[in-house]
Amino acid sequence: MREASYSIVVEADKGRVWELLSDFGTIDRYNPFVTKSYIINDTPARGLGAERHCELDSQGKGYLQERIIEFTEGESYTLVFTAASANVPVREIFLTFAVGEVSGGTRVSMTYQYRMKYGVLGLLLEAVVVKSMLKRVARGLLSGFKHYAETGEHVHSVKMVELAQVTP
Repeated sequence: MREASYSIVVEADKGRVWELLSDFGTIDRYNPFVTKSYIINDTPARGLGAERHCELDSQGKGYLQERIIEFTEGESYTLVFTAASANVPVREIFLTFAVGEVSGGTRVSMTYQYRMKYGVLGLLLEAVVVKSMLKRVARGLLSGFKHYAETGEHVHSVKMVELAQVTP
């Protein structure tokens, strides 16, 4: 399984950061790539088993569905992508979000674990497309979360989100 990790420091206390991050159905408030999100299948709004639908365009044609498969209150959760509108060269993707106290705030980390399709061709696609896509999404999501947690302002009401503070 391949892995890629990214993090950012948010100037807010850990409890507040966790409260926002673990509210599973509201990722559209801070992820600039998600236009709308909501809880599906009568699952809880947070915690183990929560499922969400994320629309990636205003027409609702591009989407992802995700489910929390591991949850440690106040610390971390792991989700798995369960459905997508696009055929991607990745067999499975797991994404773990974790929070930890640091000087000046809270570090929010996200770690992708993924397995490629298509053998050698998949490895080429990983080098050319997948790694840069994961980095772009991580940078947008983490910097958007930082902005939302520090200001309360939804990222879709901001013209540009600062991306420079995300560390691989």
